[in-house]
Amino acid sequence: MLTPVADRRVRHIKPPAFIHLFKAAGTSIQIQMRTVLGTDAVPKINDSRSFVADVGAALDDPSVEIICGHFSFARINQAYLAANKGSPVCFTFLRDPVDRLVSSYNYFRETAGEKWHDQAAAMSLDDFALFLLDNDPRAICNHQCQELSADHTPTFAAARANIEAHFAFVGSVDEMEAANRVAQDWLGLRWDAGKRLNVSSHGVTRRRLSPTVRARVAAATAEDQELIAFIRDRGCFVGQAAERTAKSA
Repeated sequence: MLTPVADRRVRHIKPPAFIHLFKAAGTSIQIQMRTVLGTDAVPKINDSRSFVADVGAALDDPSVEIICGHFSFARINQAYLAANKGSPVCFTFLRDPVDRLVSSYNYFRETAGEKWHDQAAAMSLDDFALFLLDNDPRAICNHQCQELSADHTPTFAAARANIEAHFAFVGSVDEMEAANRVAQDWLGLRWDAGKRLNVSSHGVTRRRLSPTVRARVAAATAEDQELIAFIRDRGCFVGQAAERTAKSA
């Protein structure tokens, strides 16, 4: 479980934003943060028609310490700027894009009422991957680069430039301990990497992807693969924003 480090709480002048990339351990991370900081301190605000107003209200609430949710950097930046708070300082975790696809398939297949449940429940992993590529490409085609770049540009170069400028840190779900070394200094908290929630109970694995479809997915996620290789090479990427906010916190 997420634990405070030496009972030291770190509060920033404005709440940082945790960008929860779909099927990248974000549910576990949010729940652990709320366990320590309190539910009201870590509101979940997903992108919606009222997103800008909802974030603005949270930024005006002195009890809010971290804003979390499914949103892109471009959208959360829009909301902070609309609230006259300046650009947010963000953090997030990435996941291997093929593993994200497989996890998405298992999640949609098991979760009635979700967007692609009917399709996933009726399709093989191969067929579902091809279905997403044709019908919801943003969900798979370099999705992580799109969400982290300044303007949804789906390239490694655009994502890297933006995380260097506006992120405190970017970790990998496979190397949480490396991110903990940064988080304990910047947030005063660290995660239990072994505690994973919202995980499909009877899912298939990436071995079920045929070589042909795996090649299609690899081609569609080449920029994401470059991004996660960049993060993994460093264990955890620490951006310029971490140093700036540490000095002002």
